[in-house]
Amino acid sequence: MAHLTHPEPLIVGRPPVQDALAGADVARLAVAAPRATPDALVGDVRRAIVGQRHGSVSHVALVADGRFVGLVRDVDLMAAPDEMQMQQLAIADPPLVATSMSRDEVVWAVLSRGESEAVVVQDDGAYVGVVPASSLLAVLAREHADDIARISGYLHQGDSARAATEERVLRRLWHRLPWLVLGLVGAAAAAEVMGQYEAVLERDVVLAYFVPGLIYLAGAVGAQTVTVLVRGLSLGIPIRSIVVRELTTGLVIGLSLGVVFYPAALTLWSSSELALAVSLSIAAACTVSNIIAIGVPWGLHALGKDPAFGSGPLATVGQDIISLFIYFSIVSALVS
Repeated sequence: MAHLTHPEPLIVGRPPVQDALAGADVARLAVAAPRATPDALVGDVRRAIVGQRHGSVSHVALVADGRFVGLVRDVDLMAAPDEMQMQQLAIADPPLVATSMSRDEVVWAVLSRGESEAVVVQDDGAYVGVVPASSLLAVLAREHADDIARISGYLHQGDSARAATEERVLRRLWHRLPWLVLGLVGAAAAAEVMGQYEAVLERDVVLAYFVPGLIYLAGAVGAQTVTVLVRGLSLGIPIRSIVVRELTTGLVIGLSLGVVFYPAALTLWSSSELALAVSLSIAAACTVSNIIAIGVPWGLHALGKDPAFGSGPLATVGQDIISLFIYFSIVSALVS
């Protein structure tokens, strides 16, 4: 029995899978497995395992001077004769992983070798323990959830996505109502902006007809940009790689809508001044709306806030107020 080692289990019972899954801390997934020296006899090892508690008994780790030297499957151990040495049962290419590896690499090391557990060693080769099949399944489930979250484009982390969709009504209200209250304040501010240009509206009531359309177009352009930005953030794409293309897209969209609207307005209202004022307003409002739609999610993300909740209400408030200001400023200058 001198060849057998019976250290205290690294972790008794189930490993703290949920904690370790949050990062790449492979050592925290490791549990104790039966271990023996390479020259230990199979019969002695079998008898020594009985009555001992281990985190996993699917494999026996062969350890010499604290360093991992081999891995024996339990099925091979049970079938081998008593007088055979353990090193004769060691598998040729065990799934060996270092504590510095990521959880993805751990899973791949096991799957690529057709095993059910991974052997964890420190960077210097010192034996740590094994990652059991239950923990590997938990890692796979977590990775699957994260992949679905990224593909769907709703949040960068699967846990946050699940929390947002499964939380109770009171938590939902807490996350959403404050932003909507800000939107209500913004609506009051937009009404105040219109009130400042009451004289312009009294001069030509037709000018009021274009306000809903202008607000809608600016909001629609901004909503598209917010969606693209939030989706990009959820996928982990650096926002700087999106900004230039979105700014260019917003500018082109604004100019295109303004150009398309000009002949239609000129035909319907027979006023070149009115058509030009509204067309310029559309182009400017859509361009500025796009800038706001980029800045709001970016700012919320930088502050550690979930842009999925606050981007829509905040961006809408800013877009409405600035679009009204742009529209009435241009109309006041061009329409007599």
